[in-house]
Amino acid sequence: MYIINGSATIVDEHGREEALHAGDAILVPRGVTYYWKQSKLSMFWVIFDEGEPEDWADRTAANSYIRFEPHGPEGKLNGEGGTRKHMYYAARGEKLSAGVWEADASMSDQFHEPDYTELMCILQGSVTIIDDAGNEELVQAGDVVLVPKGMRYQWKQGEYIRKYWVIFDAD
Repeated sequence: MYIINGSATIVDEHGREEALHAGDAILVPRGVTYYWKQSKLSMFWVIFDEGEPEDWADRTAANSYIRFEPHGPEGKLNGEGGTRKHMYYAARGEKLSAGVWEADASMSDQFHEPDYTELMCILQGSVTIIDDAGNEELVQAGDVVLVPKGMRYQWKQGEYIRKYWVIFDAD
């Protein structure tokens, strides 16, 4: 879940509470019992019906849900060269995964054709996505975009960018 505006507190079955505000993201795995304390709130939800890591079978208050940090845990993302990321969640061999990713400016004429669907929430920076018909879409901080599996596109990124991502593949 990504909080668009407003604020809320999520409370799990163990009594763990976490205050969330605009710009915060959280992953609540299937089977977790929780409720909301909220004022005016707008959220963007992504719901998956299958897949969870085996090691989450015995949930405790410490791991009943995952709060995403925009700079990664302890402010650190891993990677080499111009891209860095942290995967907060993965299941089904990473065919269902979510995390945060950042990259330095990068321009390429190469087309991408992913074998998965990706939902992106841009946190900082911007990118122009160009489909194989030449249609251009500027995506910038605050925007959410879905790139369907098999879509051919170019990624024109003239500046640093950071995003939350969710990858899912129904195969």
